[in-house]
Amino acid sequence: MNLAKLEPNHVIEDLYGNTVLDFWSWAFSDLVDGNTRDIFGEFIVGAVLGTTENPRIAWDVADHIYRGRKIKVKTAAYLQHWLQAKPSRIAFPITHTHQREIRTSIPGLTLHPKPEIYVFCVFNVKERNEANALDLAKWLFFPVAAHVIEHKYRRKKTLTLKEVERVAAAVPILQLRKSIDLLIDDLNHDRQRRA
Repeated sequence: MNLAKLEPNHVIEDLYGNTVLDFWSWAFSDLVDGNTRDIFGEFIVGAVLGTTENPRIAWDVADHIYRGRKIKVKTAAYLQHWLQAKPSRIAFPITHTHQREIRTSIPGLTLHPKPEIYVFCVFNVKERNEANALDLAKWLFFPVAAHVIEHKYRRKKTLTLKEVERVAAAVPILQLRKSIDLLIDDLNHDRQRRA
């Protein structure tokens, strides 16, 4: 299936003049909600890398293909949409089962590929009155090569923030692309050395 980006001003037929933008505004205004936050995190990383020219493909093994490498974005937050007695524990699921690579593989050739780089994103706010997800200074980004995660946490299905911090350093939004570029350079160097 070929997806094309929707135009924000596209009028939805028989819906009283409502547009695609009206739908997006209605559906995705709560960026603290876990599902919306996940998609927003994918968008942030894609915007930084310049890989948002095509629509998002839900449940793909890679959220972005950048410089030929598969990148998976995971988000977590202390605050959730619902009222909480205390902030949530930061945890990232890292299993990828029953996923096919839609963008880059020939159907049937590679059924369960893995990402090559993870970007763990934390919306780092614990007070509800400070919860502005559009303020990217309130986010922490932890890019790390997937093989590092697989080696250190082979049997884990979920990583805590402390576990992520053991293998990756937090970078601000303005350093994220450079950090990912360095990871890719290291991966490319390792590949050349093995060849």
